[in-house]
Amino acid sequence: MSAIFKPTRTLNPEPDHVFFAMPFGTKELTNGQPFDFDAFYTDVCVPVVRECGMTPVRVDGLYGAQGVLEAVWRAMQQAGVVVADCTGGSPNVAFEMAWALMLNKRTVVITQESTDIPSDIRGLYRYIAYSQNYQDMQTLRKELALQLTALSQEPSDEMAPMPMPGGSTTSVKAKVINADKDYVMVRDDSGRYGVMGSADADVSRVVNDMRKVFPVGTVLDGAFVIDPMRKEMRYTLVSGERSPWPLLSNKYKPGTVLKSRVVNVDERHGAFVHVEYGINGLVPRQQFGGTLPAVGAEIETMIVTVDEHRRRIALRLMSVGTRPRAISSNEASRAVPNWRGHAEVTRVVPEDNGHGGYLLLRLPTTGRNALLLVKDMSEDLRADLNNNEVDLGEEIYVEVYRTNKETGKTLLRELPEPEEAPSAA
Repeated sequence: MSAIFKPTRTLNPEPDHVFFAMPFGTKELTNGQPFDFDAFYTDVCVPVVRECGMTPVRVDGLYGAQGVLEAVWRAMQQAGVVVADCTGGSPNVAFEMAWALMLNKRTVVITQESTDIPSDIRGLYRYIAYSQNYQDMQTLRKELALQLTALSQEPSDEMAPMPMPGGSTTSVKAKVINADKDYVMVRDDSGRYGVMGSADADVSRVVNDMRKVFPVGTVLDGAFVIDPMRKEMRYTLVSGERSPWPLLSNKYKPGTVLKSRVVNVDERHGAFVHVEYGINGLVPRQQFGGTLPAVGAEIETMIVTVDEHRRRIALRLMSVGTRPRAISSNEASRAVPNWRGHAEVTRVVPEDNGHGGYLLLRLPTTGRNALLLVKDMSEDLRADLNNNEVDLGEEIYVEVYRTNKETGKTLLRELPEPEEAPSAA
């Protein structure tokens, strides 16, 4: 055996295994209070996992012996989900999280102090905060069960075990060579083939017709991945992105009352209200009578359905605030993330030898310009841009996908024209 342990992927994951990366024994926290991690695992974590119909796994011991490293690596490979407790800033836990990240594991992060989460990965995962307080511990039980249930329903795109070559989660360009309503087939420059369905095109919505969005000849920037569960390769544009729909489906049952704000208004269909995780639900127009509420208005609704398959949330109106909430002038001029609608072209800049190239579009909600880069355009629009066939004043259907609160800069991506029953806006 080599003197240096070299982890190599040799095992498939067991979907029901939940591996816990966490400190052992009793440790003194930053507040000076002792905390028994062994009792926490036995009394809190294990029951939650078993109630979800899953198997808890923890490797007790300290780093140093090769046998421990090998045991941790074996358990990590076989984990369907990893739960990392970053409380106390343990280097062992950080080490195990690095392995989980390398394998592209579905991961839940819990901690008593957000600053204990390693800074390099702090923004990669949502975390569940907890404390020794009884109410906080009960909240942890509920949220952990919710996350485990949701993650168990997500497809996996982990690093494949050897010797199954050909897949990766490294970004690679591929061209659409065949397209039908539900799937497209792509091929990269090396001759690899992959199939992409709607679920791998956008985590927030269903693409109703893949042919319209990804016609033959479209060059995509995604990744080839192997699903270890099904031992098949596919192509995806959302590698590493976690689908919010299993979480939404478990958290927002029919009858749940939701207080939120209107993020977009469509005269034909109604008002889109933010639910959570960047996903909006629709309140049909007829429920408002004569006048739709303004963007930003506070609104109380009730969940009718969360359709995970079609990626739509139906809402029923309960009450509307008398006026939108008070917002600063700076916030009022800022685009709302996930807003969708037609925006007017105000500036056209074609590419220069394959570099640069963009459109400026004026958003109707703010009156300010936003940026549509060539990488976020369809191939048809990109060709029109470079052939000087995009006119000032032309309207393009787009979505706001990023805003900078400090600078006010807004980035857009082009979307296909909406169909009769949009899923979000």
